[in-house]
Amino acid sequence: MTSGLLTAERRRMIVVGLIATHVCMLIVVALQLNVAALRGSDAERYVQIARTLKIVGHGAVEYPPLAATAMQLVGGPVRHMALWLVVITAASDVVIAAVLRKVWSARAATLYLALSVPLLPFLALGFDLAVSALVVVALACVELGYQRRAGAILATSVFLKLWPVAVLPILWARGKRTAAAIHAIGVACGIAWWLHSSGIRGISDVVTFRNARGWHVESVPGWFVAVISGHRSRYESGAWRVGAPWSGWSKLMTLGVVLVACWVCSMLRRDPRAPATDLTPTPADQLLLPAVLGVVATIMIGSTLLSPQYVAWVLPLIAIVGSASPRHGNRNWVLIAGTAFVVSTCVYIDTTDLREPDSLAAHAKVFLRNATLVWLAVAAIGYIYSIVRARSAADSTCRDGSTPILTPASAPAATGCNPVNA
Repeated sequence: MTSGLLTAERRRMIVVGLIATHVCMLIVVALQLNVAALRGSDAERYVQIARTLKIVGHGAVEYPPLAATAMQLVGGPVRHMALWLVVITAASDVVIAAVLRKVWSARAATLYLALSVPLLPFLALGFDLAVSALVVVALACVELGYQRRAGAILATSVFLKLWPVAVLPILWARGKRTAAAIHAIGVACGIAWWLHSSGIRGISDVVTFRNARGWHVESVPGWFVAVISGHRSRYESGAWRVGAPWSGWSKLMTLGVVLVACWVCSMLRRDPRAPATDLTPTPADQLLLPAVLGVVATIMIGSTLLSPQYVAWVLPLIAIVGSASPRHGNRNWVLIAGTAFVVSTCVYIDTTDLREPDSLAAHAKVFLRNATLVWLAVAAIGYIYSIVRARSAADSTCRDGSTPILTPASAPAATGCNPVNA
């Protein structure tokens, strides 16, 4: 009894220590903001966008309309913008940890706090963590049965960053049709408004990142192009790039990402315990979060731009999937791969001059980071495959007309068969 109390007390102390570390790190970041430190930062670019839109009313902007509008509302100078970004990051950090603790588990919240500690100073001057917070809240609404809210929140997040649109087919495949429909309607209405206000050029600037012609040298395809061709990178549209992405093999990369997403959705559809409707209770859907993690990681692998701050997209998902119960071998691989991806990203950020991307050391660190990202995607999709296969095998063993005994949705498979006359 005493040992259990000590263990609980020790866990509380660890959580309090992690929270205190997050608070102190964000305060230090805010106190160290100055013109020299912010030169070349995202905050400086956001101020440029805000001034351009205020003066001209339009221009080449690589961010969706809600993000651009937020930049206009905050405005300059650069330090003012940076302080607001720190505040937004702090609020997002609190929301993610609180939602993970409330909807999933204390273990998930603790794992998120631990994994995000070394990344927080780097993520503080962007809004990638804010988009992740919206996606986490939306997925929590899905878990709790608030389908309309989930769809509306996801549709909103798409116009801050485009990647949350990847959740739409997963929701549909998992039987969350109301959330998927609201998501699709919201995105369609938002695109109509976007076309009306900015024209097709506005969407093109975001999709192509201001019509950039090269692969980001830190992306998975860009790394291969840089190493194989031996060409030095060039600074274009806010990033170091190499080659030209719209070649035949790059289109195959895009097709590959789409095929992987379709394969994941087909596995979700084949799951014998997939909910048939929104009304089917799934208090702990074991496949929804790994599917989102696997598809988002795959999108990152095939992207023409892979900035280090994109780790925020998968950070909460790694914590949720990695802390899920009951323990499962493939789930542990997701946790290991996710932790390796976070660590390799931290190593790259902290030990590499991002202005010198062509050195051998930089290429080696990018390879390590990208390899762990591929490992993460494979582990998440493999986790889904193993669960669906186990459930299908258990379901097929009941060949005498009986039905399988299904444990809660968090369990990997059935535990036996009900008697025929039951």
